[in-house]
Amino acid sequence: MHDFLSIQLEEVSGEPSIALFTYSTNIQDVQTRLSPGWEQASNPLTIPTVLRLLESQSACDPSVPALSVTSDGRVAYQQPECPICGSRDLKRNGTQARQLKGFFNVVLNLVLQKYWCHDCGKPFRVELEHIVPRYGHYTRDVRELAVGYTGGRALSLGESVELTREISSVRPSRETVRWWKLDRGASIRTRMEVAEKAWSGVYSYDEEYLRIGGQRRYRCLVYDIGLGRPVGDIVSPSLEYSEIKGFLQSTLGGKPVLTVVTDGSPMYPSLLKELFPEASHQVCVIHAMYNARCDFNEAAGIGKRSSKPLPDELGKLYGELWGVFLHSKNVKEAEDKFLAIYKRRFEYPPLVRHRLELMAESFVKLTEYLVHDDVPKTNNPAEAYFQRTYPGRIKKRFRTMEGCQAQISCLDASKGGVEVDGSDPQVVLRQIYETFAKLLVSV
Repeated sequence: MHDFLSIQLEEVSGEPSIALFTYSTNIQDVQTRLSPGWEQASNPLTIPTVLRLLESQSACDPSVPALSVTSDGRVAYQQPECPICGSRDLKRNGTQARQLKGFFNVVLNLVLQKYWCHDCGKPFRVELEHIVPRYGHYTRDVRELAVGYTGGRALSLGESVELTREISSVRPSRETVRWWKLDRGASIRTRMEVAEKAWSGVYSYDEEYLRIGGQRRYRCLVYDIGLGRPVGDIVSPSLEYSEIKGFLQSTLGGKPVLTVVTDGSPMYPSLLKELFPEASHQVCVIHAMYNARCDFNEAAGIGKRSSKPLPDELGKLYGELWGVFLHSKNVKEAEDKFLAIYKRRFEYPPLVRHRLELMAESFVKLTEYLVHDDVPKTNNPAEAYFQRTYPGRIKKRFRTMEGCQAQISCLDASKGGVEVDGSDPQVVLRQIYETFAKLLVSV
């Protein structure tokens, strides 16, 4: 195969570095060497080549009906059968012209046979869904390439078009690629929602803000900590109680829910209790300590988000709280440490005392990780997933919620959301070799 095409992976600078396909051989030179008449041919794929391609597809997938191709390019079923009622009492009912566009600007003009079923009275025609979608001209390999599966990052429409051109010599329009991405993103979201998995029951929920089309939007994520994969990942117009409730209900409904890890928003305890009354709730310890630091700063008069050192007394107290919630080995040790601090609460300014009282109310939620080993103490799993799926690039490049959602769903798939054929660059490369090297040789 490497005698016909030479394609290599190159590392391109970025944060982190990414892999893109680039040519090391001019495809026109390859085409000319394989067939001197390539450039003059109006339709370089001959009928025998088409027949071999269709036969190979049917042999690889038993669900694909066997097809025949006549000398004039007419494609028909070898044993036609009504897809609705299964009857074979059929008659031919005209034809429909179909043009396919594949790698290296190969244009394939076919004529598809149409049929009429005498039993159910329904018409149907030859379908080539295994090669090209019903309402499209570009082959599936081209579409898979253009939606951005050749790299594990968020690609803009322009980048997707250029990458497709570099690898396949095909240049679909930006609008065409946009619709492909929207269609694939919606498909992946549906597959994620209905996928049957051995859910761990321990989930991390978090949000990050996006700016899409000049407006503030929010990306909401439910992440299965045990499986290390997203369960639900959507773009929401707001963080209203009803929005989050509906998202959690649709995402986790019907799944085992043992523990949910969230940040310290006061909305979550009542929301989770309403939806999952039997589940425990772990509040991210890092978020809780950050909120405490903000109150301590204000009490010291140094600015809520300042990084200046705290006064000695408050600095010592802050260090003790770190010891309670991050370094305790069991719940009893954490209780003893915190009780010793809580007894001294009236020695501190009102803001500090109020924060200690809030921590006392949430003590069980801050120490759930000490009871169950599989529960993390922080919301880091969800935040790390945000970073792995390049939220910075998404914020800069998307102008609509639909486009952003489509790209996020595609990234979920490539990062472990669902298995999608061709999502791995090496898989895409192997498919290109196996399919089109054969076509080039046969020309």
